[in-house]
Amino acid sequence: MHRSWFRTKLVEKREQVTSKVKEGVKQRARSLVPAQLTKKPESMDKCMVCGKSLKRSTAISGEGRVCSPACAHAWVRDLK
Repeated sequence: MHRSWFRTKLVEKREQVTSKVKEGVKQRARSLVPAQLTKKPESMDKCMVCGKSLKRSTAISGEGRVCSPACAHAWVRDLK
């Protein structure tokens, strides 16, 4: 076998292995990213009285959030 042919094959194999390793690393990194960080802005929590967008919270999410004490008082008044 010719030496340059062997070198070419060796480089091709090395590139295949490198690309496989890179794909594996990418897949693992994607799986480690929490779902909360990948949420789209339109899925953010909103005030249930006025509809204002609220900051993300790790403790509370979803319905039942208000943006201010005034909205909380308005919500309580509506319950009665």
